[in-house]
Amino acid sequence: MTKDKLYIMVIVILILGNSLHFRKSITIHESEVDPYEGLLYDFVGEILTNNMQLQWLGEGVAINEKLILENEDSEMISLKEILEYDKKLIFRFSDMACNECIDAQMNMLKNHSASFNENDIILIASGNKRNLLIKKNEFQLPFMIYFIEYEGLHFELERMNTPYYFVIDRNIIADLVFVPAKEIPLPTINYFNMLKDRFDNTLLK
Repeated sequence: MTKDKLYIMVIVILILGNSLHFRKSITIHESEVDPYEGLLYDFVGEILTNNMQLQWLGEGVAINEKLILENEDSEMISLKEILEYDKKLIFRFSDMACNECIDAQMNMLKNHSASFNENDIILIASGNKRNLLIKKNEFQLPFMIYFIEYEGLHFELERMNTPYYFVIDRNIIADLVFVPAKEIPLPTINYFNMLKDRFDNTLLK
């Protein structure tokens, strides 16, 4: 396991641990604390656990090097061509995901865009091209967006209809897969902060 993968796991485990710690405290002092707080911490713990399980559905999966994508100008290009010179952070989503889930990640990308070069990150989307382009422009994202069919990457995580991130290079192996949660932004912020340290100009080391 690489240091980066271990780092992501530690982030999630620490947050989950804090959730369980507070839940225990609430149980002990439940007469002093609003019982709805206990439900909140249970909810947070469940989300983090489920997302960690989802991440392993994509980690290390090989993607078809002949995969063809459509760019914003309706030109067809292979994934291998896009990755010819450097690694990329991919934001993968479709219009089948909840609108709030997509918006939360678009906003996250916007907030962190200054820390990356425009060609460090690409969006791979499925769904109504016109509507997805409008959404990208609404958040003023400087990154390129490409389009493929639903479940076009052909691995199990694709069937979950949830936005996710991963890093990929010319070997076309999904690495550092991360499933964000709109309700809990801190792990996603930490994920981006970890990746910032790995970027040097246009190359992810």
